[in-house]
Amino acid sequence: MNLQAQNFLSLLRAFIHSVPPRLTAPDWEELYHMSKKNNLAPAICDTALSLPEFSSASPDVRRKFTDTLLAQSGAQLLRTEEFFSVYGQFLACGIRPLALKGIVCRTLYPKPELRLSCDEDIWIPAEALTESDRILRGAGFTPAVPCEAVDVSSVQALTYTGAALTIELHINPFGTTDEIRRKMNLLFSDPFSHAVAMEIEGHTVYTLDYTDHYLFLFAHLYKHFIGAGVGIRQIMDLLLFGQKYHRLSDFSRIHRAVASLGASSFYRAVLKIGSEYLGFRGIVSSFPPEKLVPLMDDLMESGCFGNSTRAQQLSSIYISLRRPGGSKKRRRLLPLIFPPRSAIAPRYTFLYDSPWLLPAAWAMRITRITGELFFQNRSLLSEMLSRGRRRVKLFRKYRF
Repeated sequence: MNLQAQNFLSLLRAFIHSVPPRLTAPDWEELYHMSKKNNLAPAICDTALSLPEFSSASPDVRRKFTDTLLAQSGAQLLRTEEFFSVYGQFLACGIRPLALKGIVCRTLYPKPELRLSCDEDIWIPAEALTESDRILRGAGFTPAVPCEAVDVSSVQALTYTGAALTIELHINPFGTTDEIRRKMNLLFSDPFSHAVAMEIEGHTVYTLDYTDHYLFLFAHLYKHFIGAGVGIRQIMDLLLFGQKYHRLSDFSRIHRAVASLGASSFYRAVLKIGSEYLGFRGIVSSFPPEKLVPLMDDLMESGCFGNSTRAQQLSSIYISLRRPGGSKKRRRLLPLIFPPRSAIAPRYTFLYDSPWLLPAAWAMRITRITGELFFQNRSLLSEMLSRGRRRVKLFRKYRF
């Protein structure tokens, strides 16, 4: 890792654990861009503004830090209030959606409003879709697609946009487009029957039980990691959740589930990152610390979800085909070229009313991607392949 990445992690440790950061020649402009890329700008800005070293930043950079902190933390407060309002309407109608990740993870941070959630994810039973759609529409949310048009057996989530907040209404929370995603869904057997109630800012919110939620956070992290990539924030979410709810979680079950995904080596690496780079104590992991540097470089390059550049997004195609383990290449290739209707209908919306036009959507998709790679941007293909090869090499070397 380069010097500024080390400074960035030092600022994160300071934010999480309330300890003084150790900085060496901080480049505040670069640190600002790192914080934006990793969706951690308010946390980094808040920490930096209190430091004597920050006086060396230019007036323009200091203004960026201050403006970003105020704007993004203020917007987060508005999104949180809108979530509580609509969630209360679900409860009033007898539906208990399970809140996932964002709203729950924010409670783990010393200043919750500084952990951003650009949207909120809730999980509902398939049979509650029609009533949930009615509630969200009545609260002023607009669906991206009509709920009547989706296949609840395969759709991952429906998107609803409100005044300040976007809600992802999950039915199959990991999707069904490939084998690993279907395995992830199967890890959670009837999560609604053993949900837990949490009090968050004076509001009752239902969520997965502690074992399921820890496992969900890891599976979500792993899903992105073996795709286009994942950043340090999701690792922080997982480790903070494990730290707070360790005694309430069944780690024997968690370890079995992680092994069933073929992710044990990656899980050990994540734990070691917590102790070596993020200041978590009491974490035991057999992963060799000297092997973490390539993984940390990958995490820092990826940003929050591995989608900060188009080359990163498209590299997931190469990675899906070349990553070791999992199903045979032919079985991986077919869903990439000919994805199911549920996966591409959000882009090709005519499929909701005319599902028989799926072959036409496939042709349009292939034309769009090949045109983008071979004609519109001559450097995009080489960037995509370079990143994809680098990440596949990482997977093979460390059996990720």
